[in-house]
Amino acid sequence: MNKIYGLFFVGYLVSSHSYGQDSLRTVPQHASLEHHLKVTYDELTMELNINPFNAELSLNNLIDQLKLRFFTSDNFAIRLGFTVNSIDKDITTSNPYGTNPYNIVENKKSTLIGVNAGIEKHFLGTRRLSPYIGIELAIANRSSSHIINDGTTETTIDNAWRTTSIVNNSFVYGYEQKAFFQYGANIIAGFDFYVARHFFVGYEAAYKVSYTDYKGVSITTVGTPFPQDNPDVQETEFSLSPYLLNGIRVGYVF
Repeated sequence: MNKIYGLFFVGYLVSSHSYGQDSLRTVPQHASLEHHLKVTYDELTMELNINPFNAELSLNNLIDQLKLRFFTSDNFAIRLGFTVNSIDKDITTSNPYGTNPYNIVENKKSTLIGVNAGIEKHFLGTRRLSPYIGIELAIANRSSSHIINDGTTETTIDNAWRTTSIVNNSFVYGYEQKAFFQYGANIIAGFDFYVARHFFVGYEAAYKVSYTDYKGVSITTVGTPFPQDNPDVQETEFSLSPYLLNGIRVGYVF
């Protein structure tokens, strides 16, 4: 019996010694993989935003931009965000019954083009965490138009969409989706947390300064409109404020 216990004991020592050697051999490899979790020189990242609280998935930045980053060194990156967002909407409102039948056909169009370009400086952090600061310049332009045809009159509105309401038996017009030209700059602070090699999540905040020049609304009418509407509004906006991106950044390293 003692010999059997002795054999088990020797087997245990041998297996433990072998496991220990394997563990020692895999530690450097594991450490190497951990060390290379972060993005390095000459690599490209792409990211978008996820909001887990309302199940939204969107592109990055305030005007829904796709963001790319190219690392010129292990701790320095050039960032580029861009968007092209186009809307083309057809609306038909009709009522063939009653003493005043009508059929109104509308077409609304809007195109937004925006570009952000800047740099990032990354700090040491930890094996998985990469904090950074940065600065970027931003420029955006939006065009819009609205055509309304009621069968007798066609109204073309440039640089906005018209809204109509009735107040005290009178038509009141408003304008939305206004065309504009915007430029500004953002001072950025954020972090990347590498969940696995080439895959990270993160968050970003910024302080934004921007100037927006809204384009004048122009109306052309063929026929006899009722009521007449010829707005002459000049609008500009200067903004200086902090902002947070809505949701969590999710990115991949190419």
